Amino acid sequence: MSQHNSNSVIKISKFGQGGIAVSFSYNTDFVQKIKTVAGFKWHPDKKYWNFSNTNETLEKILKQA
Repeated sequence: MSQHNSNSVIKISKFGQGGIAVSFSYNTDFVQKIKTVAGFKWHPDKKYWNFSNTNETLEKILKQA
């Protein structure tokens, strides 16, 4: 069964030099979608994903949202 919250918020912010961080409340649909964007790294301690900050990556993330 999929966990989905229609009020979920996806937060995208700058991460270090040349990166972006993406975080959201746990949602199995979002997790599966975010994993389709190449170059992700999951940080379980702080519960966010990071990616290279490129227009292509940002467009892919936004399409998944």
